[in-house]
Amino acid sequence: MCDRRIWRWCEHDPAFVLLRLIAVLDDSEYEFSSEECDRWGIVFYDRATNPICCCMAAPGCRGQSQQRRLSCPAWERTEDDYHRRAMETAMSSLSKVMQQLKKKGTEQTRKTFARHGAPDEMFGVKVADMKVIAKSIKGEQDLACELYETGNADAQYLAGMVADGGLMTKRQLQFWAKQASWHMVAETTVPGVATESPHARDLAIKWIDSKQPAIAACGWCTYAGLVAVTEDEDLDLQEIQDLLERVETQIDDAPDRVRYTMNGFVIAVGSYVQPLLRRAKQAAKRLGKVSVDMGDTACKVPLATEYIEKVENMKRVGRKRKTIKC
Repeated sequence: MCDRRIWRWCEHDPAFVLLRLIAVLDDSEYEFSSEECDRWGIVFYDRATNPICCCMAAPGCRGQSQQRRLSCPAWERTEDDYHRRAMETAMSSLSKVMQQLKKKGTEQTRKTFARHGAPDEMFGVKVADMKVIAKSIKGEQDLACELYETGNADAQYLAGMVADGGLMTKRQLQFWAKQASWHMVAETTVPGVATESPHARDLAIKWIDSKQPAIAACGWCTYAGLVAVTEDEDLDLQEIQDLLERVETQIDDAPDRVRYTMNGFVIAVGSYVQPLLRRAKQAAKRLGKVSVDMGDTACKVPLATEYIEKVENMKRVGRKRKTIKC
């Protein structure tokens, strides 16, 4: 019989999935084409874990004996060779996506994003164009992480569209929060993936307590996203009430972006948590008009009382979302 264990090394390119199959052989015969072996890196081992053949291309070579490897010119390929090929494929995919982003960038979009606080390291790609690229690399989790690590603002936003937060570790999510290039990423991209993770609540609380405004804002947005996608019975209502009180007492002394996201948190609670609608409306009334420096833009801070009232009039209070990703 053949005991098969498969490790998926690389899946950055949908057209190239590199697999390594290790088989322990009896007297049975297993045939693979040379194309399959070359593409998947199939390596056969005998019971002493000695490599027998990694090509099966030679006539009559079916990996039945250790001696067969001498007639197989590909048997000397090592694990490092296949790892190198996987890395080269990954780098190639990353390069191609970055080239696509660069091609889609426009000077007008760059100027618009810059006015909103975006860093110089960006191409200026419209969200609609990013969605097209994201669709073409859907499911490429490792590639998404590599895009984020570039530090490019467009690449980071795209990474959030592609990545599955449910597959990310707490450490990865913390890295994303710390490395967010600007508030659009910190307040949209990171919360989008974080709310898909079982670590969402713990990280939100930790980030809210951060002394770094960008991370604190990320925390408020993450908790706001959490109440939007989580059923009321699974939420800690007392903790949310405590956070509403915290907003009331601390918002005046908070940095601009933290004030903005605190206001957004109150709106989220009033819109998505039916049992706390009344309490959220009280908090919104106490906040009144929140003053935030929005820079050289026409953006305004939403008035929490009006926003919650609008949702209430539409009879949409408590209606949950599947995701907070745009």
